[in-house]
Amino acid sequence: MTRTDILQQTSRGDDRHGALATALRVDISASRILSTIRWLMVGATVIIVASLSAPLWMKSVLILGIALVAWPRSSPLPPVSTLHLSANARWRLALANGELLGARLVPPSLALPWLIILRFKCARGCCNVVLLPDSCAPVAARRLRVKLRLLQFPQTLPDGSDAA
Repeated sequence: MTRTDILQQTSRGDDRHGALATALRVDISASRILSTIRWLMVGATVIIVASLSAPLWMKSVLILGIALVAWPRSSPLPPVSTLHLSANARWRLALANGELLGARLVPPSLALPWLIILRFKCARGCCNVVLLPDSCAPVAARRLRVKLRLLQFPQTLPDGSDAA
């Protein structure tokens, strides 16, 4: 059974578990975990540089470089605030400025219970979305992982049995 067969079944309501039959919306918030990890890494790097046996001017230049790299900067796209996955597997990204973009999920993407990394290609370029446990609702994250698995392995039915 191909991906289009499964999507046609789900659009008719034949999906046994309803996993692909409904659209999915994932509201994304800023992750405190990701911010904490980032600043811990910056702090550890500054401590390592400060403890080097190098001239003071070299340490200062390295610490200034670390600060410039760690400083939040603007990206070509505003941050994604909401992911929309329609019943026919079409992605839309709602940006923080209210703009809605059509997007295509491209590899490599990763979906683990504690981390989801999605890479999208849209008309305005590439966009990476990192979801940690505090980035979205646990139910929405679980549904997203299930849908990603079904889209990744379309030759099997949702319950894992073959279409025969």
